[in-house]
Amino acid sequence: MDTIKNKLIKNKYMEPTRENTEIISVNITPNKIFIQYAIYVNEILTNHKVEYLSKQKPIHADFRKSIEAMDTHLHGVFMFPTEAIDRVSVSGIEIQSKNHNDSVKIIGKYALASGNSTNIKTDFIRFEPDDQPYTYEEVENIEIDTNTIREEAYRYLFEDKQAQLSLFDKQGDAVVDVPDNPNNF
Repeated sequence: MDTIKNKLIKNKYMEPTRENTEIISVNITPNKIFIQYAIYVNEILTNHKVEYLSKQKPIHADFRKSIEAMDTHLHGVFMFPTEAIDRVSVSGIEIQSKNHNDSVKIIGKYALASGNSTNIKTDFIRFEPDDQPYTYEEVENIEIDTNTIREEAYRYLFEDKQAQLSLFDKQGDAVVDVPDNPNNF
């Protein structure tokens, strides 16, 4: 299977690097992963959208944890009661850059007492603490966690970092040590 990196190179695009590639949005559902990114090549911006089935290219635990780290921020921005922290879950982010100032929109769900859930999303939260649409005090941590998601999305797309579902690699070699005698655990 061709990786996105190989497809871009075959199509005469410059190789994606951290310097010329920007993750724009990440959304995760139970069955799919959606990532939108931009590549800057010779002062030309090209936007790309990819979609993977979770079964075909499952996300690595580090990527999932980076998304889940945003739960606290979504909870705090909306000032839900402390006991409601487990009722908030983030499914994605959108990143906006204007004049070298980044901001992020956090998208998720809030589980209602009825068992249903409602979609919630923030306005764009600027990484600069001044002039915020919210009184949430953890803006610096939102920037850190957003950058972690960017890094994990980049690794997922271009370095093929994903969850390991098999005990064997593509050549059929074991990727974990299996004891000679399975009864000796």
